[in-house]
Amino acid sequence: MSYMRILTVITVAALAGCSSQDGGSTSGGGKVYLMGSPAVAGPLTYTVLHSSWTDNMETVDGVATAKQHFLVMEVSITNGGPEDAGVPLLFLVDEKGKETMEEQKMSGAPSWLGLMRAIKPLETMSGKIIFDVPMANYKLKVISGGDPEKEVEALIDVPLRLEGPGMPGADAVPPAAGR
Repeated sequence: MSYMRILTVITVAALAGCSSQDGGSTSGGGKVYLMGSPAVAGPLTYTVLHSSWTDNMETVDGVATAKQHFLVMEVSITNGGPEDAGVPLLFLVDEKGKETMEEQKMSGAPSWLGLMRAIKPLETMSGKIIFDVPMANYKLKVISGGDPEKEVEALIDVPLRLEGPGMPGADAVPPAAGR
């Protein structure tokens, strides 16, 4: 067998081990799912349905203005476990690994999931989570909740999407070269 043929076989085998039919792939930090694919973290399954950017949000305290930009994600969360589950606050992870917790003072924002989130077995909740971050590509870190020593995490790729007049559903900006 030639050197190139062996290298090709090794590459194909390695790539086959990095992806799955459930929309996820494996990276150094654990399983990474594509936006729109269900991401499993313990008994909870998270799906990011849509993301958008805005600079202002209507809340019960008036208009909240972002320090950077608000990334608003519409998510669906299903409890596949046999017991009630608390849905923890979530984090965005940037390309350098810095984590940002979701905004906590968005009461009254349309469809906001809120802070106290409990979900019964086999039920699904949907709503919006909001982050104040610079416009960039991110990964949403989703967590199983419950016992911190048994906590399960997964990541959901949230590519930068720019939408506006003349750009309906613009394609995602590719990640920076060299990753």
